[in-house]
Amino acid sequence: MSTRLQLRVNKVMLGEQALSGAVADVIPISREQGAQAYKGVIIPVSSHDTKEIEVLPGRYLVQAYLPSGNRLSIQVDALPEQTTPAVLEARRTANEWLGWQDLIGQRAGEPPSLARENANFAPVSPPEPGNAPMGVMAGPPATLRLAQSVPDVSVWTNLHELSKLRNGFPVEHLLQTLNPTSVQVLAPTFINEQAASFILQPQGLPLGSRHYGIVDRSGTIDLFCLPIPWNRLDRAYNLKEASIDIAVPLAREEYVGVAVHDPDLGTLLGYIATGRLPLANVITREGTDAHTQMMNVLYRKVDNPFAAAASAYVLLQSDPAPNADWHPWVTNLAIWFPWLPDGAVLEGAIRLKFAATDEDVLAASESFLNAWNRGIPMFAPVLRLLLDGVSTLVGDPDTNSEKLEGVLPKIRSLARAMATDQAFTSLRFGVRA
Repeated sequence: MSTRLQLRVNKVMLGEQALSGAVADVIPISREQGAQAYKGVIIPVSSHDTKEIEVLPGRYLVQAYLPSGNRLSIQVDALPEQTTPAVLEARRTANEWLGWQDLIGQRAGEPPSLARENANFAPVSPPEPGNAPMGVMAGPPATLRLAQSVPDVSVWTNLHELSKLRNGFPVEHLLQTLNPTSVQVLAPTFINEQAASFILQPQGLPLGSRHYGIVDRSGTIDLFCLPIPWNRLDRAYNLKEASIDIAVPLAREEYVGVAVHDPDLGTLLGYIATGRLPLANVITREGTDAHTQMMNVLYRKVDNPFAAAASAYVLLQSDPAPNADWHPWVTNLAIWFPWLPDGAVLEGAIRLKFAATDEDVLAASESFLNAWNRGIPMFAPVLRLLLDGVSTLVGDPDTNSEKLEGVLPKIRSLARAMATDQAFTSLRFGVRA
Protein backbone atom coordinates (compact mmCIF):
# COMPACT_ATOMS: atom_id res chain seq x y z
CA MET A 1 0.00 0.00 0.00
CA SER A 2 1.32 3.46 -0.89
CA THR A 3 1.51 6.58 1.26
CA ARG A 4 -1.04 9.14 0.15
CA LEU A 5 -2.49 12.50 1.13
CA GLN A 6 -6.22 13.05 0.64
CA LEU A 7 -6.74 16.77 -0.07
CA ARG A 8 -9.80 18.99 -0.07
CA VAL A 9 -11.05 22.39 1.09
CA ASN A 10 -14.06 22.02 3.35
CA LYS A 11 -16.78 24.58 2.68
CA VAL A 12 -20.56 24.36 2.88
CA MET A 13 -22.29 25.77 -0.23
CA LEU A 14 -25.92 24.66 -0.29
CA GLY A 15 -24.78 21.06 -0.59
CA GLU A 16 -22.84 21.80 -3.79
CA GLN A 17 -19.17 21.62 -4.61
CA ALA A 18 -16.46 23.05 -6.85
CA LEU A 19 -14.43 20.19 -8.25
CA SER A 20 -11.72 22.45 -9.71
CA GLY A 21 -12.03 24.79 -6.80
CA ALA A 22 -8.62 25.63 -5.36
CA VAL A 23 -4.92 25.55 -6.21
CA ALA A 24 -2.68 23.96 -3.58
CA ASP A 25 1.02 23.56 -2.89
CA VAL A 26 2.21 20.55 -0.87
CA ILE A 27 5.63 21.21 0.66
CA PRO A 28 7.71 18.71 2.71
CA ILE A 29 8.94 20.24 5.97
CA SER A 30 10.42 17.27 7.85
CA ARG A 31 13.43 16.88 5.52
CA GLU A 32 12.90 13.20 4.66
CA GLN A 33 15.36 12.21 1.98
CA GLY A 34 13.76 12.22 -1.45
CA ALA A 35 10.57 14.02 -0.41
CA GLN A 36 9.43 16.46 -3.05
CA ALA A 37 7.15 19.46 -3.25
CA TYR A 38 4.00 19.38 -5.35
CA LYS A 39 3.10 22.79 -6.79
CA GLY A 40 -0.22 23.67 -8.39
CA VAL A 41 -2.27 20.70 -7.24
CA ILE A 42 -5.93 21.26 -8.11
CA ILE A 43 -8.19 20.22 -5.27
CA PRO A 44 -11.97 20.31 -4.77
CA VAL A 45 -13.88 22.67 -2.52
CA SER A 46 -16.36 20.20 -1.14
CA SER A 47 -17.78 18.54 1.91
CA HIS A 48 -16.77 15.10 0.63
CA ASP A 49 -14.86 14.96 -2.71
CA THR A 50 -11.08 14.73 -2.43
CA LYS A 51 -7.90 14.76 -4.51
CA GLU A 52 -5.31 12.11 -3.62
CA ILE A 53 -1.59 12.37 -4.29
CA GLU A 54 1.15 9.88 -3.53
CA VAL A 55 3.94 11.15 -1.26
CA LEU A 56 6.79 9.87 0.86
CA PRO A 57 6.08 9.49 4.57
CA GLY A 58 6.77 12.65 6.54
CA ARG A 59 5.37 16.02 7.54
CA TYR A 60 3.95 18.40 4.93
CA LEU A 61 2.69 21.94 4.76
CA VAL A 62 -0.38 22.22 2.54
CA GLN A 63 -1.33 25.68 1.30
CA ALA A 64 -4.43 26.34 -0.81
CA TYR A 65 -5.33 29.49 -2.75
CA LEU A 66 -9.01 30.34 -3.31
CA PRO A 67 -10.55 32.63 -5.95
CA SER A 68 -11.46 35.07 -3.18
CA GLY A 69 -7.78 35.64 -2.45
CA ASN A 70 -7.89 33.74 0.84
CA ARG A 71 -4.95 31.45 1.54
CA LEU A 72 -5.46 28.41 3.73
CA SER A 73 -2.76 26.25 5.30
CA ILE A 74 -2.43 23.11 7.39
CA GLN A 75 0.39 20.84 8.50
CA VAL A 76 -0.19 17.11 8.26
CA ASP A 77 1.81 13.93 8.86
CA ALA A 78 1.68 11.46 5.99
CA LEU A 79 1.85 8.10 7.74
CA PRO A 80 3.64 5.20 6.06
CA GLU A 81 1.42 2.95 3.94
CA GLN A 82 -1.71 4.93 4.83
CA THR A 83 -4.04 7.47 3.23
CA THR A 84 -4.05 10.54 5.46
CA PRO A 85 -6.78 13.21 5.21
CA ALA A 86 -5.56 16.78 4.74
CA VAL A 87 -8.66 18.96 5.07
CA LEU A 88 -8.29 22.73 4.91
CA GLU A 89 -11.13 24.63 6.54
CA ALA A 90 -12.40 27.58 4.51
CA ARG A 91 -13.77 30.71 6.10
CA ARG A 92 -17.27 30.01 7.38
CA THR A 93 -20.18 32.17 6.40
CA ALA A 94 -23.00 32.63 8.86
CA ASN A 95 -25.38 31.14 6.29
CA GLU A 96 -24.48 28.50 3.75
CA TRP A 97 -26.41 30.31 1.01
CA LEU A 98 -23.54 32.81 0.96
CA GLY A 99 -20.98 30.03 0.47
CA TRP A 100 -20.55 30.32 -3.29
CA GLN A 101 -20.37 34.10 -3.10
CA ASP A 102 -17.72 33.96 -0.40
CA LEU A 103 -15.68 31.37 -2.31
CA ILE A 104 -15.34 33.55 -5.40
CA GLY A 105 -14.70 36.75 -3.45
CA GLN A 106 -18.12 38.38 -3.33
CA ARG A 107 -18.57 39.67 0.24
CA ALA A 108 -22.27 40.09 0.86
CA GLY A 109 -22.08 40.48 4.63
CA GLU A 110 -22.26 38.23 7.65
CA PRO A 111 -25.94 37.94 8.54
CA PRO A 112 -27.10 37.06 12.05
CA SER A 113 -30.44 35.60 11.01
CA LEU A 114 -32.11 33.88 8.11
CA ALA A 115 -35.53 34.03 6.53
CA ARG A 116 -36.56 32.12 3.47
CA GLU A 117 -39.13 32.70 0.80
CA ASN A 118 -39.86 30.78 -2.36
CA ALA A 119 -38.68 32.33 -5.61
CA ASN A 120 -39.52 30.98 -9.04
CA PHE A 121 -38.10 32.14 -12.32
CA ALA A 122 -40.00 31.18 -15.44
CA PRO A 123 -40.42 32.62 -18.92
CA VAL A 124 -42.70 35.65 -19.08
CA SER A 125 -44.75 36.18 -22.23
CA PRO A 126 -43.75 39.38 -24.04
CA PRO A 127 -46.31 42.06 -23.15
CA GLU A 128 -47.86 44.57 -25.48
CA PRO A 129 -45.63 47.64 -25.91
CA GLY A 130 -46.17 50.04 -23.04
CA ASN A 131 -47.94 47.51 -20.80
CA ALA A 132 -45.11 45.44 -19.31
CA PRO A 133 -45.33 45.00 -15.54
CA MET A 134 -43.04 47.18 -13.46
CA GLY A 135 -43.87 46.48 -9.84
CA VAL A 136 -42.01 47.38 -6.68
CA MET A 137 -41.33 44.58 -4.23
CA ALA A 138 -42.57 45.16 -0.71
CA GLY A 139 -40.26 44.32 2.16
CA PRO A 140 -36.49 44.80 2.13
CA PRO A 141 -34.90 48.01 0.83
CA ALA A 142 -33.68 46.34 -2.35
CA THR A 143 -35.63 45.48 -5.47
CA LEU A 144 -34.43 43.04 -8.09
CA ARG A 145 -35.95 43.04 -11.52
CA LEU A 146 -34.97 40.83 -14.38
CA ALA A 147 -35.28 42.32 -17.83
CA GLN A 148 -35.41 39.86 -20.68
CA SER A 149 -34.51 41.08 -24.13
CA VAL A 150 -34.85 39.53 -27.57
CA PRO A 151 -32.63 41.00 -30.28
CA ASP A 152 -35.37 41.21 -32.91
CA VAL A 153 -37.76 43.26 -30.75
CA SER A 154 -37.14 46.95 -30.26
CA VAL A 155 -39.30 47.68 -27.23
CA TRP A 156 -37.72 49.30 -24.16
CA THR A 157 -40.76 50.94 -22.63
CA ASN A 158 -40.10 49.76 -19.10
CA LEU A 159 -36.55 50.99 -18.75
CA HIS A 160 -37.61 54.60 -19.23
CA GLU A 161 -36.04 55.56 -15.88
CA LEU A 162 -32.62 54.74 -17.34
CA SER A 163 -32.90 57.96 -19.33
CA LYS A 164 -32.09 59.71 -16.04
CA LEU A 165 -28.72 58.00 -15.69
CA ARG A 166 -25.67 60.18 -15.54
CA ASN A 167 -21.89 59.49 -15.42
CA GLY A 168 -21.66 60.15 -19.15
CA PHE A 169 -23.16 56.79 -20.03
CA PRO A 170 -24.47 56.40 -23.62
CA VAL A 171 -28.10 55.81 -22.66
CA GLU A 172 -29.39 55.61 -26.20
CA HIS A 173 -27.03 52.78 -27.05
CA LEU A 174 -28.01 50.96 -23.87
CA LEU A 175 -31.69 51.13 -24.73
CA GLN A 176 -31.14 50.02 -28.29
CA THR A 177 -29.16 46.99 -27.23
CA LEU A 178 -31.24 45.95 -24.23
CA ASN A 179 -34.58 45.82 -26.06
CA PRO A 180 -36.47 44.48 -23.03
CA THR A 181 -39.68 42.64 -23.77
CA SER A 182 -40.56 41.65 -20.22
CA VAL A 183 -39.71 42.66 -16.70
CA GLN A 184 -40.24 40.43 -13.69
CA VAL A 185 -39.97 41.36 -10.03
CA LEU A 186 -38.52 38.62 -7.83
CA ALA A 187 -38.85 37.90 -4.15
CA PRO A 188 -35.62 36.89 -2.39
CA THR A 189 -34.86 33.23 -1.86
CA PHE A 190 -32.97 34.12 1.34
CA ILE A 191 -32.67 37.35 3.24
CA ASN A 192 -31.15 38.72 6.42
CA GLU A 193 -30.33 42.11 7.85
CA GLN A 194 -27.39 42.65 5.50
CA ALA A 195 -28.07 40.88 2.23
CA ALA A 196 -30.74 39.40 0.01
CA SER A 197 -30.01 36.36 -2.11
CA PHE A 198 -31.81 35.37 -5.29
CA ILE A 199 -31.17 31.80 -6.44
CA LEU A 200 -32.43 31.49 -10.00
CA GLN A 201 -33.11 28.01 -11.29
CA PRO A 202 -34.23 28.55 -14.87
CA GLN A 203 -36.16 25.65 -16.31
CA GLY A 204 -36.32 25.28 -20.05
CA LEU A 205 -35.50 28.87 -20.95
CA PRO A 206 -34.26 29.00 -24.54
CA LEU A 207 -30.97 30.49 -25.61
CA GLY A 208 -31.13 33.58 -27.77
CA SER A 209 -32.25 36.17 -25.24
CA ARG A 210 -30.19 38.44 -23.04
CA HIS A 211 -31.17 38.82 -19.40
CA TYR A 212 -30.25 41.66 -17.06
CA GLY A 213 -30.76 42.23 -13.38
CA ILE A 214 -31.72 45.70 -12.18
CA VAL A 215 -31.37 46.76 -8.56
CA ASP A 216 -32.77 50.19 -7.72
CA ARG A 217 -31.66 51.44 -4.29
CA SER A 218 -33.00 55.00 -4.07
CA GLY A 219 -30.22 56.94 -5.70
CA THR A 220 -28.17 54.30 -7.48
CA ILE A 221 -29.07 51.75 -10.12
CA ASP A 222 -27.09 48.58 -10.66
CA LEU A 223 -27.61 46.89 -14.01
CA PHE A 224 -25.80 43.61 -14.56
CA CYS A 225 -25.67 40.86 -17.16
CA LEU A 226 -27.01 37.42 -16.28
CA PRO A 227 -25.92 34.25 -18.12
CA ILE A 228 -29.34 32.62 -18.37
CA PRO A 229 -29.65 29.76 -19.06
CA TRP A 230 -26.26 28.36 -18.02
CA ASN A 231 -26.23 24.77 -19.32
CA ARG A 232 -23.27 23.03 -17.79
CA LEU A 233 -21.55 19.85 -18.91
CA ASP A 234 -20.91 17.38 -16.15
CA ARG A 235 -17.85 15.14 -16.36
CA ALA A 236 -19.86 12.46 -18.14
CA TYR A 237 -20.72 15.14 -20.76
CA ASN A 238 -24.38 15.30 -19.80
CA LEU A 239 -26.09 18.67 -19.92
CA LYS A 240 -27.52 20.05 -16.69
CA GLU A 241 -28.81 23.50 -15.77
CA ALA A 242 -26.79 25.39 -13.21
CA SER A 243 -28.33 27.79 -10.71
CA ILE A 244 -27.47 31.48 -10.93
CA ASP A 245 -26.82 33.10 -7.56
CA ILE A 246 -27.35 36.85 -7.12
CA ALA A 247 -26.38 38.40 -3.78
CA VAL A 248 -27.61 41.93 -3.17
CA PRO A 249 -26.00 43.65 -0.18
CA LEU A 250 -28.54 45.98 1.38
CA ALA A 251 -25.81 48.56 1.91
CA ARG A 252 -26.07 50.75 -1.15
CA GLU A 253 -22.33 51.25 -1.57
CA GLU A 254 -21.62 47.51 -1.96
CA TYR A 255 -21.80 45.82 -5.34
CA VAL A 256 -24.16 43.06 -6.36
CA GLY A 257 -22.43 39.68 -6.76
CA VAL A 258 -23.31 37.06 -9.38
CA ALA A 259 -22.11 33.47 -9.10
CA VAL A 260 -22.76 30.40 -11.25
CA HIS A 261 -23.13 27.10 -9.38
CA ASP A 262 -21.03 25.16 -11.88
CA PRO A 263 -18.79 22.56 -10.20
CA ASP A 264 -16.21 22.70 -13.00
CA LEU A 265 -16.14 26.31 -14.16
CA GLY A 266 -17.78 28.29 -11.33
CA THR A 267 -14.58 29.01 -9.44
CA LEU A 268 -12.69 29.69 -12.66
CA LEU A 269 -15.02 32.66 -13.14
CA GLY A 270 -14.04 33.77 -9.64
CA TYR A 271 -10.32 33.68 -10.44
CA ILE A 272 -11.01 35.72 -13.58
CA ALA A 273 -13.13 38.28 -11.73
CA THR A 274 -10.54 38.88 -9.03
CA GLY A 275 -7.70 39.14 -11.54
CA ARG A 276 -5.90 35.98 -10.42
CA LEU A 277 -5.13 34.78 -13.93
CA PRO A 278 -1.94 32.89 -12.95
CA LEU A 279 -4.07 30.66 -10.71
CA ALA A 280 -6.74 30.37 -13.41
CA ASN A 281 -4.00 29.25 -15.78
CA VAL A 282 -2.85 26.62 -13.30
CA ILE A 283 -6.36 25.20 -13.07
CA THR A 284 -6.79 25.18 -16.84
CA ARG A 285 -3.36 24.07 -17.99
CA GLU A 286 -3.35 21.34 -20.59
CA GLY A 287 -4.07 17.93 -19.09
CA THR A 288 -6.30 19.11 -16.25
CA ASP A 289 -9.99 18.32 -15.95
CA ALA A 290 -10.82 22.02 -16.18
CA HIS A 291 -8.87 22.35 -19.44
CA THR A 292 -10.81 19.42 -20.85
CA GLN A 293 -14.05 21.06 -19.75
CA MET A 294 -13.04 24.39 -21.32
CA MET A 295 -12.22 22.81 -24.65
CA ASN A 296 -15.44 20.82 -24.57
CA VAL A 297 -17.70 23.78 -23.82
CA LEU A 298 -15.97 25.87 -26.50
CA TYR A 299 -16.36 23.06 -29.02
CA ARG A 300 -19.99 22.53 -27.94
CA LYS A 301 -20.76 26.24 -27.87
CA VAL A 302 -24.36 25.70 -28.99
CA ASP A 303 -25.07 24.19 -25.55
CA ASN A 304 -23.70 27.14 -23.60
CA PRO A 305 -22.26 30.10 -25.53
CA PHE A 306 -21.65 31.95 -22.24
CA ALA A 307 -19.31 29.24 -20.96
CA ALA A 308 -17.71 29.06 -24.40
CA ALA A 309 -16.93 32.79 -24.26
CA ALA A 310 -15.44 32.47 -20.75
CA SER A 311 -13.32 29.52 -21.89
CA ALA A 312 -12.10 31.40 -24.95
CA TYR A 313 -11.09 34.34 -22.76
CA VAL A 314 -8.94 32.11 -20.52
CA LEU A 315 -7.41 30.34 -23.51
CA LEU A 316 -6.57 33.69 -25.09
CA GLN A 317 -4.58 34.61 -21.98
CA SER A 318 -2.76 31.30 -21.67
CA ASP A 319 -2.27 29.80 -25.16
CA PRO A 320 0.51 31.53 -27.15
CA ALA A 321 0.02 29.48 -30.34
CA PRO A 322 -0.74 31.77 -33.32
CA ASN A 323 -2.84 29.15 -35.12
CA ALA A 324 -4.39 27.21 -32.25
CA ASP A 325 -7.08 24.68 -33.11
CA TRP A 326 -9.64 26.57 -31.03
CA HIS A 327 -9.34 29.90 -32.87
CA PRO A 328 -11.90 28.94 -35.58
CA TRP A 329 -14.31 27.91 -32.81
CA VAL A 330 -14.26 31.50 -31.55
CA THR A 331 -15.05 32.76 -35.06
CA ASN A 332 -18.02 30.39 -35.07
CA LEU A 333 -19.05 31.72 -31.67
CA ALA A 334 -19.09 35.22 -33.15
CA ILE A 335 -21.05 34.14 -36.25
CA TRP A 336 -23.56 31.77 -34.67
CA PHE A 337 -24.53 34.00 -31.74
CA PRO A 338 -25.04 37.55 -33.05
CA TRP A 339 -26.90 38.45 -29.84
CA LEU A 340 -23.77 37.81 -27.73
CA PRO A 341 -21.14 40.56 -28.22
CA ASP A 342 -18.41 38.57 -26.46
CA GLY A 343 -17.78 36.27 -29.41
CA ALA A 344 -17.02 39.18 -31.74
CA VAL A 345 -14.79 40.85 -29.11
CA LEU A 346 -12.80 37.65 -28.62
CA GLU A 347 -12.54 37.15 -32.37
CA GLY A 348 -11.16 40.68 -32.69
CA ALA A 349 -8.71 40.14 -29.82
CA ILE A 350 -7.35 36.97 -31.43
CA ARG A 351 -6.99 38.69 -34.80
CA LEU A 352 -5.20 41.63 -33.22
CA LYS A 353 -2.91 39.54 -31.02
CA PHE A 354 -1.71 37.38 -33.91
CA ALA A 355 -2.00 39.93 -36.72
CA ALA A 356 0.58 39.39 -39.48
CA THR A 357 -0.83 41.66 -42.21
CA ASP A 358 -2.72 44.92 -42.60
CA GLU A 359 -5.74 42.84 -43.54
CA ASP A 360 -5.59 41.08 -40.17
CA VAL A 361 -5.58 44.43 -38.37
CA LEU A 362 -8.52 45.66 -40.45
CA ALA A 363 -10.43 42.47 -39.70
CA ALA A 364 -9.78 42.97 -35.95
CA SER A 365 -11.23 46.49 -36.11
CA GLU A 366 -14.30 45.19 -37.93
CA SER A 367 -14.82 42.55 -35.23
CA PHE A 368 -14.63 45.18 -32.47
CA LEU A 369 -17.12 47.46 -34.25
CA ASN A 370 -19.41 44.50 -34.83
CA ALA A 371 -19.23 43.66 -31.12
CA TRP A 372 -20.08 47.22 -30.09
CA ASN A 373 -23.13 47.23 -32.33
CA ARG A 374 -24.36 44.06 -30.61
CA GLY A 375 -24.48 45.58 -27.14
CA ILE A 376 -22.88 45.15 -23.74
CA PRO A 377 -20.46 42.20 -23.42
CA MET A 378 -21.61 39.57 -20.94
CA PHE A 379 -18.23 39.34 -19.22
CA ALA A 380 -16.44 42.28 -17.60
CA PRO A 381 -12.95 41.12 -18.72
CA VAL A 382 -14.26 40.93 -22.29
CA LEU A 383 -15.51 44.53 -22.03
CA ARG A 384 -11.98 45.47 -20.98
CA LEU A 385 -10.65 43.59 -24.04
CA LEU A 386 -12.97 45.63 -26.21
CA LEU A 387 -11.71 48.86 -24.66
CA ASP A 388 -8.06 47.81 -25.04
CA GLY A 389 -8.56 46.68 -28.64
CA VAL A 390 -10.35 49.82 -29.79
CA SER A 391 -7.87 52.05 -27.93
CA THR A 392 -4.99 50.28 -29.64
CA LEU A 393 -6.44 50.63 -33.15
CA VAL A 394 -7.66 54.23 -33.01
CA GLY A 395 -5.44 56.28 -35.31
CA ASP A 396 -4.17 53.29 -37.29
CA PRO A 397 -4.57 54.18 -40.99
CA ASP A 398 -5.17 50.55 -41.88
CA THR A 399 -8.33 50.29 -39.74
CA ASN A 400 -11.79 51.81 -39.52
CA SER A 401 -10.17 54.53 -37.44
CA GLU A 402 -12.90 57.15 -37.82
CA LYS A 403 -15.62 54.74 -36.67
CA LEU A 404 -13.43 53.52 -33.82
CA GLU A 405 -12.86 57.10 -32.67
CA GLY A 406 -16.64 57.55 -32.58
CA VAL A 407 -17.30 54.59 -30.27
CA LEU A 408 -14.22 54.84 -28.04
CA PRO A 409 -15.64 57.53 -25.69
CA LYS A 410 -18.80 55.45 -25.25
CA ILE A 411 -16.85 52.30 -24.42
CA ARG A 412 -14.81 54.31 -21.92
CA SER A 413 -18.04 55.50 -20.31
CA LEU A 414 -19.13 51.89 -19.91
CA ALA A 415 -15.78 50.95 -18.40
CA ARG A 416 -15.98 53.82 -15.89
CA ALA A 417 -19.38 52.61 -14.71
CA MET A 418 -18.30 48.96 -14.48
CA ALA A 419 -17.47 47.08 -11.30
CA THR A 420 -13.87 45.90 -11.50
CA ASP A 421 -14.14 42.75 -9.38
CA GLN A 422 -16.98 40.93 -11.12
CA ALA A 423 -16.92 38.20 -13.75
CA PHE A 424 -20.16 39.41 -15.36
CA THR A 425 -20.52 42.98 -16.52
CA SER A 426 -22.08 45.04 -13.74
CA LEU A 427 -22.76 48.75 -14.24
CA ARG A 428 -23.55 51.29 -11.55
CA PHE A 429 -25.10 54.69 -12.08
CA GLY A 430 -26.29 57.61 -10.04
CA VAL A 431 -29.70 59.02 -10.86
CA ARG A 432 -30.54 62.67 -11.19
CA ALA A 433 -33.16 63.99 -8.79
